[in-house]
Amino acid sequence: MKKKWRRLKKNLTSKIFDLSPTSLRDFILRNKVCLDYFPPPNLKFKLAETKSEMEQAYQLLYQAYVASGSMKPNSTGLRATAYHALPSTSMLIATVDDVVVATVSIFRLTAFGLPISKIYDVNSFTKKGRRIAEISSLCVCDTYKNDHRTLLFGLLKFLYEYSVSFFGIDIKLIVIKPFRRHFYESMLNFEILENRIVHNYEFSNGATVMAEYLDLSQAPEKYKQIYNSYPDEKNLYKYFIETKIDNFHFPDRTYYSISDPKLTPELLHYFFVEKTNTLQNLTQEELTIIKSQYKESEYQNIFAGFTNNVLTLNFFRTEGRFEVKSTGQFLSRDLLPFQMVQVFDVSRNGIKVYSVNKLNPNRSQKICVSLGPEIYSTLTIEPQWSNGLGYYGFKIAQSDPFWENFIDHMEENSPGRRKIA
Repeated sequence: MKKKWRRLKKNLTSKIFDLSPTSLRDFILRNKVCLDYFPPPNLKFKLAETKSEMEQAYQLLYQAYVASGSMKPNSTGLRATAYHALPSTSMLIATVDDVVVATVSIFRLTAFGLPISKIYDVNSFTKKGRRIAEISSLCVCDTYKNDHRTLLFGLLKFLYEYSVSFFGIDIKLIVIKPFRRHFYESMLNFEILENRIVHNYEFSNGATVMAEYLDLSQAPEKYKQIYNSYPDEKNLYKYFIETKIDNFHFPDRTYYSISDPKLTPELLHYFFVEKTNTLQNLTQEELTIIKSQYKESEYQNIFAGFTNNVLTLNFFRTEGRFEVKSTGQFLSRDLLPFQMVQVFDVSRNGIKVYSVNKLNPNRSQKICVSLGPEIYSTLTIEPQWSNGLGYYGFKIAQSDPFWENFIDHMEENSPGRRKIA
């Protein structure tokens, strides 16, 4: 009865805001912001890394999704989707005394796609060289559901900092139920992706949803314009952009990598084969794409049980590739003077870049690539392909010790090399 009343109250509030002037709605909601700059020391924000943390997070997701009608009950008690099985996904959690009390996931766009891309067109971002990710699976346990000041805004700040400084994305996308739009638009400055409501959204058990986005390159200035005159306890600009929180635990980075894969072969098998039927329920193409993301033999043994379901797709590569957010500078003077490009992903023998300006597709060139703070590598590269949208693939004809050390580091830190925690 209480849940039914809460849902009715939310829908009624949403309808009132729909009919209110935008300025009034913004004023009311922004003044409801209340922030905690000094959370208690037993509260931590981090990536889910251990079997226990992941299982607690999947259980929390299951309970929240079933309670809201966004998922049908099942015998596993877990919500572990195929997107969670990808090494490009990060699951963020909040813990109190090592108990998971909140979680949110970030699905970065890969060949597997995104839940949002099944119902909305996101190509306008990728055609411009923007890296996108979908924010999904946000939930807080019932005990802390009303603790917006410390827990919810703390998790949102951790998500913001991780997205900007560690996950390498330019655009955050969300799919939400319409009654939640005012929170994201008025408080967090999200914008409507398409002025269209989608019914029967499969990823959330037939829910009615809409899509919004946040451009992270513009967010700091917009937050400053909106919140800079507000007192500290309501100032999301100061909280999100200027303040460091001791309770945040970010990954250590030597290089400009943007992935934090935590699923060891043991964990992948446990959650997606043993505990759930996630891999078993995939289509042939979906299974092949996920398999292509894992190169180590320990992972391939997991997929061996699904051999009859696997296709051979033309993007399958035998060597490991690593997503990065970096820049490269061509050293040839017959191009635009020292032309800069964005480096998207790398392997020991290849590199993928994005260029606003057209590149010469017919000759080998030298490029200086920034690998990390004050770490550079000079490569001789040969063009292999271009998709006509600014993306180019190059074969590395000659590398240097900096590049080899970089690739060695990336390979040594892949989850297939680590043991279960």
